[in-house]
Amino acid sequence: MLHRHSLHGAAVLFSVVLVVGVTAGVGWAKTTHKVKPAVTSALSSSSIPLGSTATDTATVAGKAGRGSPTGSVTFGVCGPTATAKPCTSPNAGSAIVGLSTGTHHRSTAIVTLVPGAPGWYCFLDQYNGDANYKTASDNDTATECLDVTNGTGTYTPTLKSSLSSSSIPFGDTAVDTAVVTGNSTAGSPTGSVTFGVCGPTAAATPCTSANVVATATVVLTSESGDRSTTAVTVNPGSPGWFCFLDQYNGDAHYKVVTDNDTATECIDVTNGTGTYTPTLTSSLSSSSIRYGATDVDTATVTGNSTAGSPTGSVTFGVCGPTAAATPCTSANVVATATAGLSPESGDRAVTDVTVNPGTPGWFCLLDQYNGDANYKVVTDNDTTTECFDATNTASAAPGSDGATSVTPAPAGARGRSTSTTLTPLT
Repeated sequence: MLHRHSLHGAAVLFSVVLVVGVTAGVGWAKTTHKVKPAVTSALSSSSIPLGSTATDTATVAGKAGRGSPTGSVTFGVCGPTATAKPCTSPNAGSAIVGLSTGTHHRSTAIVTLVPGAPGWYCFLDQYNGDANYKTASDNDTATECLDVTNGTGTYTPTLKSSLSSSSIPFGDTAVDTAVVTGNSTAGSPTGSVTFGVCGPTAAATPCTSANVVATATVVLTSESGDRSTTAVTVNPGSPGWFCFLDQYNGDAHYKVVTDNDTATECIDVTNGTGTYTPTLTSSLSSSSIRYGATDVDTATVTGNSTAGSPTGSVTFGVCGPTAAATPCTSANVVATATAGLSPESGDRAVTDVTVNPGTPGWFCLLDQYNGDANYKVVTDNDTTTECFDATNTASAAPGSDGATSVTPAPAGARGRSTSTTLTPLT
């Protein structure tokens, strides 16, 4: 069975999220001599409270006669640190954003920073070049560093958390709600709650910062009675026990408090143990793609007339890059996603994912149907149908961040994501 639970979950309590803005297309001009452009970057603010966001805008200025620079900018972020320090080796997140061309030979790209903890965060913005322009970067601390402040309040609030269910079948979701209660003097607490999830484990086990596999930080909504609430949806990536560590991050009036009570913060995700063995067949939309493009893997699970169409989900794991087509095994998986099945005629059900290779090379899939009350778990990693070659090109397409990713079909299409991620409720 596959045991990867999150494509993007951090293994620490706090995380930084980079939210990419609208990405423009990339073009390449025809010339032979490259010149160096000027890269200037600017944050929307030099200081924000924890729970807020900031944007970083990179402007790449070209030369007359060469046109506006094309291609992409890689935004890397370092932190948190105690003071502003030039970012040289990003450790807190990165994103590649395609440039939008403007006037006066200038192009811009933007990301949004969502800090997961107090401290200083600094950017390294790198323009990746095109046929006319060389690479160039900016990590000036005067314009590329942000101080994220935390509350250091006087009062200790009460944090109570509760899950919508203590047990769900694998493929379903649950909601974790946090209620922070203050007092009449200071009023409703403000700021945010960071939800961390641990698991899977064999039994309900208190979630600690050392064992967190995914996080989400969500701003509180004030309610009556000097209290505030917020919530997230958890999408388990496999059967087993999943437990929460919820932390209120404080404000000017209230201190930081946490809750990881196993009585209210743990959920048992059960697996199917069916009687019948279904057939799982998988196929890729292409056996060869250009690096920077994506491929779609479709899984079809066929049952029988007695039990009907299989239900539940398929976990897609991708291995690679390798020099040749090599069967993907659970030990070599680099990214996973779990998608819910959609029933079709003929006692079968279908779902799919999109695979975005992080580098050129061969990539192969391991697809696992996770079973239900009628059908057993089955897998498919046949190299004749589950491998594709990502050929090399001059430059990665916009939106590629150098990491291999697997994205389930959106809800309402063929599949529904059930990877271990936390989704804030709005």
